[in-house]
Amino acid sequence: MRLVITLFALLITFVAIGQVPVEGDELPKLLGQQQASAQIQSLESYIGGSYEARGIKLHYNAEGRMVRIELFNKNNPWGQSIQQFQGKLPKGITFEDNIVQTKKKLGDGIEVDGEVSTTYFIYKQFELNNFDSYKISAEYIAGRLISLSLILVEGGSGDLMEDGTINKSNFRGESLLSIVKKSKNNLELQKLIELFDTYYSYADKTHIIYAPHGLEVVTDYSGMVQEITVYAQGQNTSQGEVTGAFKYPLPYGLKFQDNRGAVTQKLGQPAGGQGSEIYYNYGPSRMTVYFTGDKIAKVSVSINDEYQPPAPPVKKQTKP
Repeated sequence: MRLVITLFALLITFVAIGQVPVEGDELPKLLGQQQASAQIQSLESYIGGSYEARGIKLHYNAEGRMVRIELFNKNNPWGQSIQQFQGKLPKGITFEDNIVQTKKKLGDGIEVDGEVSTTYFIYKQFELNNFDSYKISAEYIAGRLISLSLILVEGGSGDLMEDGTINKSNFRGESLLSIVKKSKNNLELQKLIELFDTYYSYADKTHIIYAPHGLEVVTDYSGMVQEITVYAQGQNTSQGEVTGAFKYPLPYGLKFQDNRGAVTQKLGQPAGGQGSEIYYNYGPSRMTVYFTGDKIAKVSVSINDEYQPPAPPVKKQTKP
């Protein structure tokens, strides 16, 4: 018992001396966690009720979930009492980085606001888990990084495209489920097709394929959609073309890098399947997920032949 107390005292002393218990790319993982979690409590102990002295401020919502983390540079406009955060920043960013260096570390898909010569913000959204994402916001004044904020975006995982950028189109992954058994002139399909430049329609008029964009639509001769498939990078269409990756959101937050465990976590247990495929029934549509190795190779939505529409309500006989 005395040994346990001694070790706990040493831990508290170690934290109090100045070692940041959570830093770098571990910080975003705190977003969405409850305040009572062990990692957050260790960070709260480090802060000791004075965010100014430690240069880090934690924000919670009404349910006690972490929703924002602010990391401060000592050179900031909010007062000399706010010291610099002593831990590592996420994505390898440092307070010494200029705007160009920070943009390079955040990668493609960033957004900006303000003027470089005055107040300037750099934003980028990243996936946090299967359901949520988070945003990094770097604030500059006259070219100097003064703070870095990590912001929880609840339910934002489904907004991210395959390349990690934010989906700014009107197309949503769930729309794939509503396209089958509709005309190829269906509004949702046209919204998707308009995002691309060219397509190749086969002579029998039943295949519309955008191989570089990872999309294939199969219709019958009347033009009714029988199946719509989106592909990961390097797959083969039904006609043998090698595909690029479909970069727009997949249904229900699926990602091509998901394995079977991630798929069942997002969608629940499948209705059936065998070998390298599993399927889910959504009313008149069936969504089949195909795997190559431990990742999704393609997602195909077709007509669910097992679907039985509900019987119309029975009208009550009125008394004569």
